[in-house]
Amino acid sequence: IYRLIISDNGEDDTEVNYVALVDEPATQSYAAYFSAEVEHKFQVIDEQRNIVGGYLMIADRPIKRVDKKTGKEYFVILDKENVGKAMVKFFEKGYQNNVNLQHDPKQKVEGMTLYQHFLIDRELGIKAPKGFTNEADGSSFGFFKVKNKEVLDLVKANKFGFSIEGVFKQEPIIM
Repeated sequence: IYRLIISDNGEDDTEVNYVALVDEPATQSYAAYFSAEVEHKFQVIDEQRNIVGGYLMIADRPIKRVDKKTGKEYFVILDKENVGKAMVKFFEKGYQNNVNLQHDPKQKVEGMTLYQHFLIDRELGIKAPKGFTNEADGSSFGFFKVKNKEVLDLVKANKFGFSIEGVFKQEPIIM
């Protein structure tokens, strides 16, 4: 198991630079669509706007990975501290519109903006929105404004969840 590290000192290129819409999100949490037109268990945010929300990163959840060269399986974890550092850099660099499909840089999604974001923090009273499970403190949750009808239709059909992309250092915590 490796801990993924994001530095906050500017000495390297570690960062989260994209959010991908994927059919098998590592967070194992799917995006929700908020609208009065669709019947589901989530609250209506605004009938005039198309907004999707979900977890971008879940703190301390082991994510299975496979080394492309060796085929060896391993796990990575983003802890509360590094999720926070990742999101600060994400916003500092203006990556709110960086969205693609299936982690494919050739399938950049237009018309989708991360416009609200927060980290779960029970001590401060910051919890998941109604209809979502409360994940570990430090987990990253975001709301996107979606102007792209094709993508919105896929999210409405529960075809996608969120996954992040970036550059990380890895530190072994269990070998």
